[in-house]
Amino acid sequence: MSGGSTLPRRALGRRLRELRLKAGKSLLSAAIQMDVSKQTVGRMEEGQYVRISTLQYQGLLDLYDADGEASGEVMGLVEEAKASKGHSHKGWWRAYSDVVNQHFDHFMSLEQACIRMTSFQLTLLPGLLQTSAYRRCIMQMLSMAIWKSPLVAK
Repeated sequence: MSGGSTLPRRALGRRLRELRLKAGKSLLSAAIQMDVSKQTVGRMEEGQYVRISTLQYQGLLDLYDADGEASGEVMGLVEEAKASKGHSHKGWWRAYSDVVNQHFDHFMSLEQACIRMTSFQLTLLPGLLQTSAYRRCIMQMLSMAIWKSPLVAK
């Protein structure tokens, strides 16, 4: 599973962390349940590759008292993470698969994983907020900057 997309593994890790925190369990209790180290559970929750069997995932879900829907989602992500090694998975964004083209799976999963968005624009003020006086002032400054530029022949 070291090759292929990391998106299913990251989604699986986020979901398992949510379930663990909701259940009020520590990394140590999860590690004991799975018979692995705390660091292994931490790496798994970070979306890194770890060798965990399907039975160990089921044991975790039992520890977290996950309902049938959450268990089905996690086990689906486990299968997709395993399948991503061969690049044969369809993506884990199933909830809207009937209305969204499958080519957008990657972008939608990135959007869900996003915790912050930063936007950069070349304009000083977005175009829709510019008044006519503001635009005149900007145009005057630009024309002055162009004439003072060393690239303009004098």
